[in-house]
Amino acid sequence: MKGYVYQIICGNETYVGSTRNFMDRRLKHSYNIRKGKARLYQAMRENDNKWFMSIVSIKEYETDKELRVEEDRIRVQLKATLNMIKCG
Repeated sequence: MKGYVYQIICGNETYVGSTRNFMDRRLKHSYNIRKGKARLYQAMRENDNKWFMSIVSIKEYETDKELRVEEDRIRVQLKATLNMIKCG
């Protein structure tokens, strides 16, 4: 099944995530800005809700675990500062 690894740029910080449905995930992030307690959503609020979400990788993954492993590899590569937990 197709999977997406994406990054969110907020000010000078980065978050990396993964999903099977990019547009749905973007909407969920937009909704969570209001009340989310995660470091990502706090940074978004502090940056006047200015953020940019883009796809870093699209490819077929056999399992969700494979997708999360790729997410973690890219998270380390991009030195993401807004992720709270390691994936994979």
